[in-house]
Amino acid sequence: ERKAQEAVGLLERQKLKDQIEAEKARRALLELQAESSAVQSMGSAKAEARARAEAAQIEMQAELEQAKLRAQAQKIQSESELEETRMRQEAEISFLSRKNELEITRAREMAGIEREKFKEQVAAIGQEAIIKIAQAGPEMQVSF
Repeated sequence: ERKAQEAVGLLERQKLKDQIEAEKARRALLELQAESSAVQSMGSAKAEARARAEAAQIEMQAELEQAKLRAQAQKIQSESELEETRMRQEAEISFLSRKNELEITRAREMAGIEREKFKEQVAAIGQEAIIKIAQAGPEMQVSF
């Protein structure tokens, strides 16, 4: 979220810079237009054409600068989104890893419990009783 706030802050700064540059370009354009009007009143077609060309050039430069700034703002936003996605994926991987570790620990503990239960059952029945039960199986099959 901090990255997102930083990105928003950068975008706002970039927006203000864009507005300042646009105002400078507008002012330059107005100055050129005023100069052009003065030249026009004197009847100089050549000066008027040059002023218009310069105004168009300034306008194009301003548009180019704005396009660069928009691209930079888009890059910042994309990087912020990428970082957010990366952090979310890392959190998910960490969660799944911990979950798997817990499942493995649980399975080991259950196996230990089952092993102890089996030992207790064998101890309760006794070794001789287990041997007699094992021998009784083949003897019972023979008597059928």
